Amino acid sequence: MAENKNKKSGTASKGKAQSKSKNNNKKSNVKRVGKDKNIKVSFYEQHRNAIMLTYAAVTLLLTFVMLVPGYNLWQKLRSAFFSLFGLGFVLVVIELIVITARMFLKSLNRSLLVTNLSAVFLASTFCGILHLFNFSVETGEGMAEWKLQFAEACKNGWEIGMGTFDTCGGIVGAVFGGLPLHAFGKIGSFVVLLLLFLVSLFFYLNTDI
Repeated sequence: MAENKNKKSGTASKGKAQSKSKNNNKKSNVKRVGKDKNIKVSFYEQHRNAIMLTYAAVTLLLTFVMLVPGYNLWQKLRSAFFSLFGLGFVLVVIELIVITARMFLKSLNRSLLVTNLSAVFLASTFCGILHLFNFSVETGEGMAEWKLQFAEACKNGWEIGMGTFDTCGGIVGAVFGGLPLHAFGKIGSFVVLLLLFLVSLFFYLNTDI
């Protein structure tokens, strides 16, 4: 009889222990859910689909603008982009394609803002290098010389949109290439812009050496 009582008391204590552990698990689950509700979701995570569709639409539009000459307003829009970036407009389109593809593949491990800023800086330094290649001036002597380069870069970029070929960097190239040219000369500007280009490329690709 004593053994039966001990067995009953043992089973009862085990049942109580199991019920207590279940209750504790329920409480812990409730707490975890409450904590999860307080986690802040980024703007990109909240509007992921809309952002991806917007990037896809803009990328397709600019790709066709770059490839198809078109007429009237389309041609003027094309010339405006080439006037702004020169031949660097091709790199801008490639950057957009890569960013859009990485968003759809969910391989964009870095902030979208940081990726866009690195892409802008990458394209700007590339346009600056094109500007240095396009102009035979060894030093940017004063503001008058820079204004002439600025106007000629804008004109050459516009003509690219009209169907001619030129290696100019457009307005962006005149800014990012003309100012270093005035400060460092042609060789020094090449060195500085090339280093900045490589650094921005590593940031854009989210990789290391």
